Amino acid sequence: MNALPEEDRSDVLQRLAVRLTSDTRSMAELARLRRMDPRQPEPAFGIIQDLLGDKSLFASVDHLRRWALIIHCIALARGRHRSQAQGFGEALVHIHFGELRLQQLLRADLTVLFDLLPRIARRMAAQVTEANWWPIATLVLNAGPYDLSSEELDVPDDYHANQQKAEDARLQVARGFVIANASVSDR
Repeated sequence: MNALPEEDRSDVLQRLAVRLTSDTRSMAELARLRRMDPRQPEPAFGIIQDLLGDKSLFASVDHLRRWALIIHCIALARGRHRSQAQGFGEALVHIHFGELRLQQLLRADLTVLFDLLPRIARRMAAQVTEANWWPIATLVLNAGPYDLSSEELDVPDDYHANQQKAEDARLQVARGFVIANASVSDR
């Protein structure tokens, strides 16, 4: 799929968050990213390409949609991604995300993630919560199905490796949530 080496991934999202919050980014561009439907990102393609800079990250329409969802969510969260911030599971506890909602998130396929993640991003923005979005980005980049518009799924050759990466991301979010939730309960 579109997995990047660990050291490169953090740079991409961090660079993206910085570019989204920079003074050079127009309010109209930010509004377009926040309003766009990541399932149909073509109207914002120029902005997406400018933000990512690397055309190889969206070699297909499916990759473009996945990256559009990540960009859309970080834009909705007002650029509050920091690679060194609290983990995503911990951030979910901070916004009072319930265990049932967490189960829904962890069991979600890509189609459900397109609906669920923007809601979470809006909630994080409303509560001014900073998080490391990489586990969620890894999940989005590797979760199936692989082509939302095709009746025949475009399944990559490294399907099993991608599914393992998605599962590892789910476990990372769940682990962070459980640990943070336990420490909140102990107070």
